[in-house]
Amino acid sequence: MKKLAALFTAAIVLAAGGTALAMRPDWRFVMTTAAENTVRSGTLPEKTVISTEKHSLEELNSREDVTFSEQLMLVNSEHMLDSEYTPSLTDYKDTGIYLRREFADAFAELNEDVKNNCGEGLYFSSGYRSLTEQQQIYNEEGADTAQLPGASEHNTGLAADVYVNGFAGEALIKSPAGRYMNENCSRFGIIIRYPLGGKNKTGISYEPWHLRYVGLPHSKIITENGLTLEEYSGIYDDGEWYSYSGYLISHQTGSELYLPINFTDCVISPDNCGGYFITAHK
Repeated sequence: MKKLAALFTAAIVLAAGGTALAMRPDWRFVMTTAAENTVRSGTLPEKTVISTEKHSLEELNSREDVTFSEQLMLVNSEHMLDSEYTPSLTDYKDTGIYLRREFADAFAELNEDVKNNCGEGLYFSSGYRSLTEQQQIYNEEGADTAQLPGASEHNTGLAADVYVNGFAGEALIKSPAGRYMNENCSRFGIIIRYPLGGKNKTGISYEPWHLRYVGLPHSKIITENGLTLEEYSGIYDDGEWYSYSGYLISHQTGSELYLPINFTDCVISPDNCGGYFITAHK
C-alpha cells in the first residue's frame, strides 16, 4: 500500500507539472527517477545449494582462475581506507586520468554506447586521487563538500566524476548523454554511487555525475532494486550462496573461503568491512 501511495503521489506531481516537465527533460528525468526509485522492485538473487571446497586466501592468491579485485569495497566516513592504501592504476587512454583497469575497460564500453546512442560522449573531471591530493581538497573545500582522505571513493581508482561538453555537475542530466548514461551504466558494471533518494543511507545527496565500478552482476542488482552500496551486503546471509542470471554470489568472512567446485572464473573482493564477496560464473 505504501508503494502504491507513493506512486500515486508521484503521478499527481508529474501531472501537475506536465507543461513545465515537457519543456525541461531534466526535470522530467528527475521526477520519473524519483517515482521509480520509490517503487523499484527488481529481481533479487535467490538462495541456492551448491557443492563447495574450502580454500585458504594464500592458496587462492596463486590460482589462475581466481581474480582478486576491490570492486565491492565500501568506502565512506565509517569505512575508511588504510593510510598506506595504494591501488594499482592505469592511465585511461593517455588522458592523465588514472583508474583501476577493470573500471577503465568498463567505462570505455559505456562511453562507446553513449556515443552511439547520443552522438556525443563523456569526459572526466576527476578520477583517482591520492590521499595527499584528497587532503588538499578537504583543506580547500571543507567537510561540507569534500571527504576526508581515506573516506573518498576517488582514493580507490574505482570512481570518477564525468561531464558532457557544456553540461557538468547537476546540469549533467540536462543533456541526453547524461540522462542516457544514468539509465544505462549498470549494464557495464557501473552504478550511480549516490542515487536520487539515497542520502539517508549514503550521507551524500544525489550526484548523477559520480560513477562507481562494482562489476557485474552487482551493478544490475543494486540499480534494479534501488539499493545503495551501503545496503547491498545486507541482502546476503553470510556463508550462503545465491544465484542470479548465470552468476553465483556469496558473502563470507574469515581467512578461509568456500568456492564452488565447478566454475569458469571467480572474482573475490574484500568489502572493507571484514568480509569478502565471491562472484563466480556457473
